[in-house]
Amino acid sequence: MFDFSKTDTLEKVITVDFILSRISEEAIFRQYFPPFEIGPIFHSPFREDKNPSFGFYRGASHIKASDLAREENWNCFQFVMKLYGIGFPEALEMIANDFGLMKEGKIQETKPTLSKSLSNKERVIKSIKVITCPFNKEILDYWSQFYITKDELEINNCFNFSKYAVKKDKEVSILTHFDPIKTAYYINHEGKSYWKIYQPLSDKYKWISCIPNQIPYGLDSLPYASDTLLITKSNKDMIIGRKFHTDVIGTQNESLQALSLIKDLPYKRKIVMFDNDEAGKKAAVKVKNELGFETVETDDKETKDLGEYIFKYKPQKTKELCQNLLNT
Repeated sequence: MFDFSKTDTLEKVITVDFILSRISEEAIFRQYFPPFEIGPIFHSPFREDKNPSFGFYRGASHIKASDLAREENWNCFQFVMKLYGIGFPEALEMIANDFGLMKEGKIQETKPTLSKSLSNKERVIKSIKVITCPFNKEILDYWSQFYITKDELEINNCFNFSKYAVKKDKEVSILTHFDPIKTAYYINHEGKSYWKIYQPLSDKYKWISCIPNQIPYGLDSLPYASDTLLITKSNKDMIIGRKFHTDVIGTQNESLQALSLIKDLPYKRKIVMFDNDEAGKKAAVKVKNELGFETVETDDKETKDLGEYIFKYKPQKTKELCQNLLNT
């Protein structure tokens, strides 16, 4: 029979909520990264970077550590996991030990629901309506790391916004709370308007989109000034590519479907530049075999795309890279 007289000695389970009820996210980050401060940019504790690319930002619901060059971000628990190469229960135990909380409870073996909400997903919605507004300094500072200017954003139909409405089936939701670093991508194709919300540092949804996979960025603004079309895998890479070559387009992803409107464009050469990672290389091989497109990649294994490349090497070397790849 259960002895009710001993209930006051039962251990509390140590969870994310338990820890955060006693110490702050700021305290956890500062414990394991003493220079912690929201705003400044530091050298990454996870990799060598010639240019500082690591910082802390206050998101909609949590403080995040962010690798700005690679668009990766972590909450304070994920940060400890990555920093020490440990699992989730071990990170909880380390934090609880270091802050003297272990005497209050034991570690829960199952992963709490908070961590599930921190995965970067893409939400595809039936339709999106956006209320645009001028860019602020914080957003322009984010884009300036990739040498993308306010004029280049606006020329390529990228906007800041104050609110947006999403429609899924018959349900409409108006959203006014989002990450401070945000941009809305706009495409008008065959008289229809499409939007994609981009929140690069979001701890929940990096993209919210109603753009069909087959509609690329920049299709309607191609100048057809060259016999060579450079095909990148994102709007950001397209904008960077257009600094150095006239005819550049950006796909929604690295699938064959994303190239369906591109394959018949009247270019002598079509050159695909997908991510310089395992998934991107596999996709490039498939495109080469099935569509006959040429494929290229960056000359640095640590930079997977033009965004990371220009962040690391600056515009002049990125220009030289593009010229070399296109003249191969």
